[in-house]
Amino acid sequence: MMKTWSMAMLCRGALALAGLSAATPSVSGPGARGAGALRFTAAHEFTSGAAYEETILKMERRAMDGWREGNPDEFLKISDPEITYFHSALGLRLAGLDAVKALYETYRGRPLFDRYEMVEPKVVVSGSMAVLTYLFTTQNGSLTRRWHATEVYREGPSGWRIIHSHFSLAAS
Repeated sequence: MMKTWSMAMLCRGALALAGLSAATPSVSGPGARGAGALRFTAAHEFTSGAAYEETILKMERRAMDGWREGNPDEFLKISDPEITYFHSALGLRLAGLDAVKALYETYRGRPLFDRYEMVEPKVVVSGSMAVLTYLFTTQNGSLTRRWHATEVYREGPSGWRIIHSHFSLAAS
């Protein structure tokens, strides 16, 4: 039997990994503005973080634009030295920027797709951590693929960096 994970469960797990506590959030707390990035306040209520969402989505799109040209540099630039990486085509976890870079270099110069779309992207922010999830749809000629994408970002002295990346093929 497959376990179904809710966004709240994933966020609590990400918060636990970051050493933060997670209370049951409320979307009606102070500063809540509906759609957009969510940010935990000191009272553990979700509040809007539209500026964080915009920044992270721009970074992610710039990196995907690079892959459309066969250039992994934008993804490497926004990846933390301690990144962990899962991809369903790989079958194992990569640990560290050197391992991810070695994989990405095998694709340099080879565009991974002709077109892409980030469907229903969602950014949840808690302190210096952010979780981006979306359905990633790619097209190569007549072939369309859909991937479940999760990127965990951490904000540090160099700005937002990906500390965990996970792409898995979605059922058609």
